[in-house]
Amino acid sequence: MSDGASVIDNTNEFNSLLSRLVPVDIKCDDTVQTMLFLSSLADSWSETITAVASRYGTTKLIFEGIKDLILSEDVHRKNVKESTSSYQALKVQAKGL
Repeated sequence: MSDGASVIDNTNEFNSLLSRLVPVDIKCDDTVQTMLFLSSLADSWSETITAVASRYGTTKLIFEGIKDLILSEDVHRKNVKESTSSYQALKVQAKGL
């Protein structure tokens, strides 16, 4: 995934890849799925990936839980970006008054 690409699209692509492995009888446990998913994210997600690795350590990673965490973080990042953009626009408007 490249920086700026959609995390939702990346997640959908990853899920599609996993589903294509089922008919050929290739199975990945949750930990492997999670590690592959995290490694598919853009470099801008490195801090989040490090936080996940630090938090869970050697605990078995549950793919659905980590996927949900990443999707939630994506929503949070978008909200922060929108809030910052709105604040900057108000600041510019206030300057012009």
